[in-house]
Amino acid sequence: MVILDEKDLVRKLVTSWHLSVPERRALPNGKARGSLIYSAIEEVLKCEGWFPPDWRPNGFFNGVLIEYKSDGTCRLHVQAEVAYLQFEGGVVEKCSLQEAVKSFVHKVVGADIDGVPIDWSA
Repeated sequence: MVILDEKDLVRKLVTSWHLSVPERRALPNGKARGSLIYSAIEEVLKCEGWFPPDWRPNGFFNGVLIEYKSDGTCRLHVQAEVAYLQFEGGVVEKCSLQEAVKSFVHKVVGADIDGVPIDWSA
């Protein structure tokens, strides 16, 4: 098994929401740096156009979906399940890439992802 570098491990963590035990051990102090979480999400958005990359506005999701537009701005799709398979939400038009990522992280990511602690000061 090839262990990825820290940047690639954090990208895998934010896109799959999971790391193996050896991958977790490969992170410095067993933590993901907050700055790398922000940059990984931005990188995925620029490459894929969406974050999370496998979500779409017409699907069932609970949280925030970011759509990266060709003009470099983003659209936030916010959705919450209010009853079984019934969702309500809205769209925030024209925000910057940094604002969109910050909103996603604030609403979706807490102190850890899949038990991997996040060092928000780094």
